[in-house]
Amino acid sequence: SMAKIISFSNQKGGVGKTTTCVNMSAFLAKHGKKVLLIDMDPQGNATTGLGFNKSAIKNSIYNVLIDDTPCKDVIIPTNIDRLDIIPAGIELAGAEVELVYIKDREKRLTEALKGITKYKMLYATSTIKEVRHVTRLFLPNILLIVIFLS
Repeated sequence: SMAKIISFSNQKGGVGKTTTCVNMSAFLAKHGKKVLLIDMDPQGNATTGLGFNKSAIKNSIYNVLIDDTPCKDVIIPTNIDRLDIIPAGIELAGAEVELVYIKDREKRLTEALKGITKYKMLYATSTIKEVRHVTRLFLPNILLIVIFLS
C-alpha cells in the first residue's frame, strides 16, 4: 500500500516545525513505533535536538544525496529506544546546488529510502525541494511525515 503522508509546513521560520518533528518522533518511539528521523535542515537542529554534536558526525544525509552513501551506513541510534536519526550538518546547504549536476537528482532521496524497511515511521525535516518527491515513495506499512522548512 502507498505510504501515508502527513506534512507539517510553514514558510515562516521559528514556528516550531523542527521542535514538533523531534517531539513527535520521540513520542511515537516511546509508544512502541520504530521511528527514523531524517534531518534535512542544514542547521541540523533536529540532530542537535536529539543530543548529537554536528561537528562529530562523520556521515549525514548530505553523503546519502551527493556521495551515494547507503542510508544504513548513516543511521545513528539515539538515546531514545526505537528512535534513530539520519543527521544533517552545514554541508547540506550546498547540496541543492550540487544536485543540479546529478542525473535524476529529484529521485535520489526516494531511491535511497527504498531499502529502509524496518521502520514504521519516517520523519523528514527539509529545506531541499527534492524531498517533495518522497511523497511518491512506495514503502508498505510506513507512515512518512515530511516537514518542509523555509
